[in-house]
Amino acid sequence: TRLVASLALMCLVCSQSSPPLTTTAPQCKCSDIDECSAQMEKETERCKKDAACVNILKETGGEAEKIVKCLDDEHKVMAAIETCVKEIVGGMGCTTDAVPKNLTIPLVPIVEIEQDGPTRLRRSSPVEAPPQLSQFLVCVDQCAVTPQLSPRSKRSAVACAYKLQCALESPDEKVQSAFMTCEKKLNINPEERLKQSCKCLKDAGISSMTCN
Repeated sequence: TRLVASLALMCLVCSQSSPPLTTTAPQCKCSDIDECSAQMEKETERCKKDAACVNILKETGGEAEKIVKCLDDEHKVMAAIETCVKEIVGGMGCTTDAVPKNLTIPLVPIVEIEQDGPTRLRRSSPVEAPPQLSQFLVCVDQCAVTPQLSPRSKRSAVACAYKLQCALESPDEKVQSAFMTCEKKLNINPEERLKQSCKCLKDAGISSMTCN
């Protein structure tokens, strides 16, 4: 679902021959996640200019600054939807309870998802984004996570959960419904947004983009 990208859920490697081992962790407090995510947003702004990350974008043949602008525009749309969802259902995956309940989660490491981020260009159409876009987002994520954390953590919410040693609850039908309601409320057409994102990247000089 589209919500998976918005919530930045982790990819879990599970064996098909036996059920995955599990552990328990307290559910993340929304206040802690919000504070941590805000700090990571600041770090992200710095890291988007990191030479190592910028050089990855240059491999696409496009103009790095323009490509970042396209990705930022897409992020703003997703952030608006996320804010709307929070207003309807409260925290997404986190809790406002003074004493968080324990959640059972798979005992496997968070791993990098190369499609994270540009999957928004893959999810509902045959549009293929160059791998460098995903690699750039991974680079920025790794840079933004504080040095004492494993660089395997992904996106702000999940990275913060990793840092805070807590767990995020999977989205339920109420959250899924709120996500769709917010798209309508904000007059966001996923297919049109997809086309706009693709055109933006193509205009930024990524000639390999094919926008239908």
